[in-house]
Amino acid sequence: MVGGRLLAIGGYSRGNNLSTVEAFDPQTGAWAALAPMPTARTAAGAAVLDGKIYVVGGVNGTTCLATVEVYDPATNVWSQAPPMSTARGFMGVAALGGKLYAVGGGNDDENTLSSAEVFDPQTQTWAPIASMNTQRKFVMVAAVQGKL
Repeated sequence: MVGGRLLAIGGYSRGNNLSTVEAFDPQTGAWAALAPMPTARTAAGAAVLDGKIYVVGGVNGTTCLATVEVYDPATNVWSQAPPMSTARGFMGVAALGGKLYAVGGGNDDENTLSSAEVFDPQTQTWAPIASMNTQRKFVMVAAVQGKL
């Protein structure tokens, strides 16, 4: 949730990857279309960092993406952030301590990944962090009490 609204970002419908973005306002019970993402994608991760929504990786067609797109709800505008070092889809993404984490997922070779990386918005760089002990795809992560 951002700005009191729940966003549905990208996805897959009727054989097509989507770039559409819709916001649900629980106060009115209505959905509204927002600016579409520059890149259609499914199986992406997303997290709110500094009031902006970062959409990370995912799949377009049969290609895993490393790209990162950032939505500013104040302006309804998308911008690019530096790409991850590893293209991945079906990964877990969470914001913690002012940074963005991408964990596990899968790649174009259909390998399940144990690797993880962190994005620092201050330096605009991605860096590897310790890999998980187990490879995971379709994984979810969350920040709870200061831990990932």
